[in-house]
Amino acid sequence: MSSPLQLRPRTIPEIVDAAVPLLRQHYLLLVTASTVILAPGFLLRIALPTEALWISNLLNRLLFVMVNGATISIVSESYLGGVPDLASTLRAVGARSASLLGASILRGLLIALGLVVLIVPGVVFYAWSFAMPMAVMIEGRPAGEAYARSSALVRGHTGRVLLAMLLGFIVMMLLVFAIGVTAARLAGAAGLPMRTIDLLGQLAMIFAYPIGGVVATLLYYDLRIRNEGFDLEVMARELAA
Repeated sequence: MSSPLQLRPRTIPEIVDAAVPLLRQHYLLLVTASTVILAPGFLLRIALPTEALWISNLLNRLLFVMVNGATISIVSESYLGGVPDLASTLRAVGARSASLLGASILRGLLIALGLVVLIVPGVVFYAWSFAMPMAVMIEGRPAGEAYARSSALVRGHTGRVLLAMLLGFIVMMLLVFAIGVTAARLAGAAGLPMRTIDLLGQLAMIFAYPIGGVVATLLYYDLRIRNEGFDLEVMARELAA
């Protein structure tokens, strides 16, 4: 099966625009994978007393790292001409879960360290480390190598990376806000308790969170095309086959 998107360098608006057909084509799969992965956290949130909700919040943070890995796996498979499915996506995430968590913790520490020292280095670390989960999921690199790989890809393109990530984040948060506000108003009108309204707001993330991962994955491949001629490499493999 051929790739739905041509492998070529893209401008930032083109990357965001290219994310739309991928998101539309695989939205049900993205939401389903997110729901399956996040289900333990939401069930725990329902079962725990209010004073212990921090446990479910912590678990959800860890599970969202896995959701990001699932999004990367789905987008990468589709972008390279494959047909992603739920079972293979969950297996891929399970196989790389330890490295994903390690990369996420390392990235958080680097960004925090940069922010403590000075705001600008924190932003730079955010950009240079953005491809760490892609290096883990797509290239199979361990957490310790993921930052070096990510920073090598980003160097010279820091501004482009920050702009693309900012646009993806804005779109995601607008959708989260719209879905969350709508759900909260409906729940409030129905007289549901505040805890239920809070849970609905958390559930809104499932429907919007994949957007950032789709944009980030396309940006990762764009950098590989620009820096390494990845499009020519894929073309050569296809011709050889």
